[in-house]
Amino acid sequence: MNKYTFLWIWTLLCFCFPIHSNAQVNPQSILTGTVTDPEGKALVYANIFLIQDPQTQKIVAHSTTDTDGKFLLEAPAGEYLMGISFLGFKMHTQSVVLKAEETLNLGKIVLEEDATELQTVVVMGEAIKVRTLPNGFSVNVNKLRDSSNDALDLLRRLPNLQVKGEELSVVGKKNVVIQIGNVLQRVSAKEVASILKGYDPKLIESVEVQMQPALRYDPDGNTAMIILHTSSIFKEYMGGIVGSELMKGAARNDRYAGYGTLLYNRNKLYWSISPAGNYNSSYMKENLTYTYPQRSFKLITPSDGNSTYMGGNATLQYQHHKNGHIGITASINKRKIDNLFESQELNMPETTQYPNLSTQNGYISRVPKMDATAYWEQTFGVNKHKFWLEVNYFNYKDNADADYESRRITNKEKQLTYQDRDRLSVTGWGVNNDYSFLIDTQGNYKVDLGIKLLSSRTIKERKHNQWTAGNVAETFGQEDKMTLNELWVTPYISSTLRFSKVWWLRVGLRTAFTHREIGTKQGNEPNINHISWLPSLHISYTPNQTHKFSFTINTSAKQPNFSQLNPFEWRTSQQTYSKGNTKLSPQLNYKYDLGYVYKGALSISAVIKQGRHLFSSISTVDERGRIYSQPENAQNSVFWGVETSYYWDQLNWINTSISAHYGKTKYTSHHPQLIASVSGDEWGINGYASFVFNKQRTCWGYIEGEYTGKQKTTMATTEPQYEFGAGISHSFLQRRLTVSLAGMSLFASRFKGYSLREHYRIDFNHRFSYPTLYFSVSYKFSKGKDRSIGRNLNTKDIERRL
Repeated sequence: MNKYTFLWIWTLLCFCFPIHSNAQVNPQSILTGTVTDPEGKALVYANIFLIQDPQTQKIVAHSTTDTDGKFLLEAPAGEYLMGISFLGFKMHTQSVVLKAEETLNLGKIVLEEDATELQTVVVMGEAIKVRTLPNGFSVNVNKLRDSSNDALDLLRRLPNLQVKGEELSVVGKKNVVIQIGNVLQRVSAKEVASILKGYDPKLIESVEVQMQPALRYDPDGNTAMIILHTSSIFKEYMGGIVGSELMKGAARNDRYAGYGTLLYNRNKLYWSISPAGNYNSSYMKENLTYTYPQRSFKLITPSDGNSTYMGGNATLQYQHHKNGHIGITASINKRKIDNLFESQELNMPETTQYPNLSTQNGYISRVPKMDATAYWEQTFGVNKHKFWLEVNYFNYKDNADADYESRRITNKEKQLTYQDRDRLSVTGWGVNNDYSFLIDTQGNYKVDLGIKLLSSRTIKERKHNQWTAGNVAETFGQEDKMTLNELWVTPYISSTLRFSKVWWLRVGLRTAFTHREIGTKQGNEPNINHISWLPSLHISYTPNQTHKFSFTINTSAKQPNFSQLNPFEWRTSQQTYSKGNTKLSPQLNYKYDLGYVYKGALSISAVIKQGRHLFSSISTVDERGRIYSQPENAQNSVFWGVETSYYWDQLNWINTSISAHYGKTKYTSHHPQLIASVSGDEWGINGYASFVFNKQRTCWGYIEGEYTGKQKTTMATTEPQYEFGAGISHSFLQRRLTVSLAGMSLFASRFKGYSLREHYRIDFNHRFSYPTLYFSVSYKFSKGKDRSIGRNLNTKDIERRL
């Protein structure tokens, strides 16, 4: 067993065993009964809980009803207040007295339907009051924030919100947008968790979840918006977080990092700055075998390298009006990559034309980036229409040097050397202008429209010099320059209709237009224009808080990146070459989803996914045995199947989630190098469980695993993929200091499989993941003043009296 795997398993066992030491030893009494609605129908998974002290409202025991509406609850003898809650029904409470080792049957308990909007649900063993809103729900978190470690931990304790490691999601939605106060967090999905970890939960008064936000935030109908409404302390506040990370992995996969965030808010002014830096070393191994009728070629490429990163981002926002604010956000960073690829090129049989070689390929890249966005958000009119304007500028450079040398394995004589000097520069600007018009004051009918513009100019200069032993034709120098001008224009319009509390409809249309101009020293290529029509439809039916049905049609267009368009040919080994394709068209994706959500926990969807003009790397072999790889729009695909997930959070020390998908796939292609049609099964499963190890909630951990079955496309057949990891964290110093330890990729598969082509076969067996030990330390700091009327700094004492 790998030493990192052993160290992690030993640590996890040491923390887990104390959980079982709290087993109850007092004699237990039993409470039973049946819960129904007024018509006598059993209420399945209704929450039943016992409270002994009405002041603290601490839940002593908790259970749920079964499929017949029956429940069984065990608790020590004593006097209790029993509560029964079910979304859409009034809370039922009654006093019960349990005698030692007695079974008390309460018989049939009928819950009354509730016309009000405030409901009580149990999440992680705690009673949470939820206020239903036309577009979602909100929760007052005053009773939860003092016992939460950070804002992310606070969200973990709310209904319908799931936290899986660094991933935050809402049941029934794929993506999440975060707004803290009136500041939208303009970060990627991977950065949301780190932002929330830096916020003190005491700054949050309530949390609002919008299931259908404005189309600007929800272009695909699969995005929820989480708004953290801040407390009065945030009106004059300074705080942040500093931290460091250490990763130690097998085969020299290491990472050393430091980061921090400082934010300031006073009345109408907000600013934040977040610097970061890291050093990474990595190792991976690729193994490719090309088998032809008369010979075979094997390429073994272990790569060893490191990268450094320094950068940061900053935001400045000013509320110029009670209904609007302006701001600017910018980021600047620089990354350097230094890799060494040491390969073996083995030919069977070995010939003069195809000798066995050992190679070294050194690659150094320096990548500075800078971008800035100025934005203006405004609410106007009686109906509170919304207006957004963003203007963005970006600049990106990549200066890359590659030095390659190959020698014959038999006599160490040089066979081939070359030097590449690439200089890439990308500049551009973008404009996003969005409007949301509310037709009525309740927001039941609205029209969203807008336009997105993006213009970029890419300049690529390349110098190539190579020498080949005994071959004058393969000894030469060349240089070239390419200019790529692109313009993307995407107008859209959408109408949202909320016919009643149970029916919601959104229908829209986007048009994606792309204009591309390419020029080289040899001349200009013909201009390329693409236009895609992207309709969307979203229907939601929610008869009550228990059941939700939905149907969505989503379409999207994925543009090719520069490396796929790059027309230059570059050599990667003695026999392999790569080249871009300037004629690539956008990749189109269609998804049809018929979904059902039960009690915000169980989600089931019947799904059809279609892909047209998929980007595929096609390898061809010329008459001299040289292997060329070039991207093509070479495949179409269709998947039809079922996706399901279940989230369980009824106990105060554990919550779990499991998701799975299964379906049939069919890939088709008209490319002569690919198989015309391939069908197969596609399935996978993902599990995650988080634990709380003490009553103070200062020690918590997780385990996660993922397995994906064998997949077949016209490109390749890949073997099953799997991965497993676990972690544990502890907070100290009044939850300001957090220490985390995790084992990443403790068990991970290789990426292996094969590809059948015309007249030859490719087998691959790569290893990209290695067991890695992760350790981090972070410290939150803050200073705030409560300026609200009628309150002072001693807010905890006031809350206790209330």
